[in-house]
Amino acid sequence: MKKLVTIFLLIGIVLPLWALKEGDPAPFFKIKDLDGKVWKLSRLIAEKKPVLLTFFSIYCPHCRDEMLFLNNINKKYSKDGLVILGICVNVNNTEETLKAYRDTYGLKFPIATDNERLTTALIYGFEGAVPLTFFIDKTGKIKKIKIGFSKELAPEFEREIAELVRN
Repeated sequence: MKKLVTIFLLIGIVLPLWALKEGDPAPFFKIKDLDGKVWKLSRLIAEKKPVLLTFFSIYCPHCRDEMLFLNNINKKYSKDGLVILGICVNVNNTEETLKAYRDTYGLKFPIATDNERLTTALIYGFEGAVPLTFFIDKTGKIKKIKIGFSKELAPEFEREIAELVRN
């Protein structure tokens, strides 16, 4: 019993210390989108592109709202180099299900699935709350981390995105 308590205490102490924070370097990842294109954060940083990385669920209404918002943001800021990448964290979804979701909502930015092992989500500290969005600047630093989304906060969200693109 003492060993079990010690393990839980260590997990409770170590995991928060390991969590990513604003200002930390973004962990590199490599993931393939639904169209077969491979996305590497290291390449995007080498190209000096700001990145919005969002982890979402197709069953989450707030995620759907954020995805529609990000679709408009993509139209507005992709010409300025902004890359938006959505990563679905639903396990056991087929690519066909995710493509149907993308097509139903007319999403024009890359969508990938992380459902095999949630590898990318785990290196970003994903613990189940969605949407989880990382604002990564052109140098690879995490500028903002947002958990959740509401239409009421969209103007603030867009101001932060505009700042990310400008700097």
